[in-house]
Amino acid sequence: MFRQAHAVSSLVAATLLAASLPLAAGPEEVSIRGRAVCLDEAPPEGWSGQDCPDQPSGGWAIASEDGTLHRLSPEDERVAVLGDPRVRSHLLEIVAWRYEGERLAIVHLYTIIDGRRHDPHYYCPVCAIRSNTPGRCWCCQRPFEFRDPLVKDASPGS
Repeated sequence: MFRQAHAVSSLVAATLLAASLPLAAGPEEVSIRGRAVCLDEAPPEGWSGQDCPDQPSGGWAIASEDGTLHRLSPEDERVAVLGDPRVRSHLLEIVAWRYEGERLAIVHLYTIIDGRRHDPHYYCPVCAIRSNTPGRCWCCQRPFEFRDPLVKDASPGS
C-alpha cells in the first residue's frame, strides 16, 4: 500500500510539474549518468560536488562523463535533493524528462556507490512518510532522516 501511495504521489507531482513546463512535441525520457554541478561557478579540477552552496543561484546541472552539461529545470522540486552533500558527492544516474529548451525534470535519481544503484530519499519513522526532498516531515514537523538503500534487482544501466 505504501508503494501505491508513493507511486500515486510521484505521478501527481510529475503531472503538476509537466503542466508548468513548456512542451514542444512532448517530453522525451532520457537517462544520464554524471556528477551534480552548481551553475554559479566553473568547478575546479578534482571537484567532488561538496563545494556547492545548497541552493546555487544559477541552478543545477548534471555533467555527464563526456563533459556535456544537462541543465535541470528550476521549477523541478526534486532538484532540492542536490543541495544535500551526501547525494551530490556521488556519481549520479538520473532518469528525466527533457522539455523544450533542453531543461530536464527528474523522474528518478540514483546515487552510484561501489558501482551499484542506491535510492536516496528522506523518511519520517514516526509518521511513515517518505519524501524525495529534504526538509521537515509534513505531519509531525520533525526533520526527515536521510536514507540511501541499495536498489535490489537492478544493476546500473538497466
